[in-house]
Amino acid sequence: MRALVLLGLLAACRSPAQPAASVDARGDVAVDARVEPGPTIGLRLARPGASAVDMERALSPVEAALRSAPGLARVEGAAAAGAARLEVTFRPGTTAADAGRSVADLARPAVPQEMTVEVVPAARWDLRFTLRSDRLSPIEAREIIERIVLPRLARVPGVAETSACGGARREAHVILDAARLVAAGLGLRDVTAALARTALYASPEELGAVRAATRAGVPLRVSDFARIEVGGAPSDCWVASPAGMVGVGGRAAVADVGALVAGDAALEGARPELPAGVAIERVPGTSLRLTVRAPAGTRPPELARIVAALRDAAPATVAWIYGSGEIELLAPAGSVDAVARALAQVPMVGPVRTPDDEIRIAVAGADLEPLAAAADAVRAAVASVPGVAAAGTVGASPRAAPRVDVRPDAAALARVGLRPPDLDDYVAAAREGIPAARLRDGDRDIAVVVRFPDARDDPSALARLAVPARGGAIPLASLAQIAADAEPREILHRDGERVALVWVRAAGGADRRALVFAVWGAASSARRPAGVRLLGP
Repeated sequence: MRALVLLGLLAACRSPAQPAASVDARGDVAVDARVEPGPTIGLRLARPGASAVDMERALSPVEAALRSAPGLARVEGAAAAGAARLEVTFRPGTTAADAGRSVADLARPAVPQEMTVEVVPAARWDLRFTLRSDRLSPIEAREIIERIVLPRLARVPGVAETSACGGARREAHVILDAARLVAAGLGLRDVTAALARTALYASPEELGAVRAATRAGVPLRVSDFARIEVGGAPSDCWVASPAGMVGVGGRAAVADVGALVAGDAALEGARPELPAGVAIERVPGTSLRLTVRAPAGTRPPELARIVAALRDAAPATVAWIYGSGEIELLAPAGSVDAVARALAQVPMVGPVRTPDDEIRIAVAGADLEPLAAAADAVRAAVASVPGVAAAGTVGASPRAAPRVDVRPDAAALARVGLRPPDLDDYVAAAREGIPAARLRDGDRDIAVVVRFPDARDDPSALARLAVPARGGAIPLASLAQIAADAEPREILHRDGERVALVWVRAAGGADRRALVFAVWGAASSARRPAGVRLLGP
């Protein structure tokens, strides 16, 4: 989920089809001819469980390191919970090979050790498709797309990356009983270290038989304080499907038109390998994005009425609903206004965006609160311009995503012989689990994840979590401050500074060039806090 959501945020930052515009110190607008940029390299960072602010902190040293790259033109990025991405664009004349080497050599040493990093070519188009079945489970459907379809696409020259969304990934869960763990005199790291001593396990029974310690000559095995379950990881998104069918979405990011055509051929080539009762469909259309004003904890079945509202307006529309509450649609070209009218009747939904064909105004500032206020002021100013069908903001959400915040109490931890990193491990195990080993499952390997019963969105469950320490089992609430808070849903960067984007969707028939000037004139007149300024798109 997080990677797909982040791709959407970056699409909001940059679109190769947009005409370039610049704003001088007085706020005047100059529209330039389109200039084909040099190569663009993508950089992806990941750390499950990290907040958007944590991921943004990790971006800063990487952005600083990239400033010395020869031929650098622009660095744009986005940080969200658990994931961050940069797109590094070079000036014309730089080769893709040189650009890739520069990014890898400069960025990798600046990435924190606890994060994973991947350097990939940036893509210009998306090939999207869905797999649906009334016979497969969510786990089986996800495995079909990951084992048969995505490998075919990944072999196509010009495909930068592939990903799946929806269904469920198979995992082995070692679910700890905190009280029994404490009674055994063991800690979380004792368990993860014991499991990590074997790279690959043959069966769940073999996992349970692992010896974590010996007490008075008696071995303590994992099954003494944990149960082993093989099942699905929490779904990263929900793909709209008819009742009784499982839906999984797929994406291939491609660099050029040739790769797009070859990707279509690869999808066709995969059809004979699919089991009976499985349909795969290429999803063309215009990419739309919606802001969902849904309360915390809203689940896909409750959001399904939004998708139902689309059926009459645009029957061919396909929807992806992410865990963050964001909805991505692929709708037939020319149906945007009909989709917007249909969704205007749904209270939870904000205005419809068209990231591939919209006017953008970048607002730059150091602090999120003034940045959000400035973006809102600019949005209000441009929304009343004749020819504007809708306007909204991206990356200006200082308090948009609910989150349970755990702040370790260093003094309390020291009194019981623990450090803040020890507590971080317990919180991670309660929220998303800690990968510790691999389990052979049929003809493939799956992750072995050590976790406590799920408490990711429950402050009271986290507060009661028993932490082994000097003196026995201590509730987490005695060692940290636990509060239900809110954090930014996403934080956008351009050339090392925070930005928010105000987007404008033009009404059908509007003179786009005239509208660009009118929108920028209205934006320039909006009142902005000190230290906040307008940039080009």
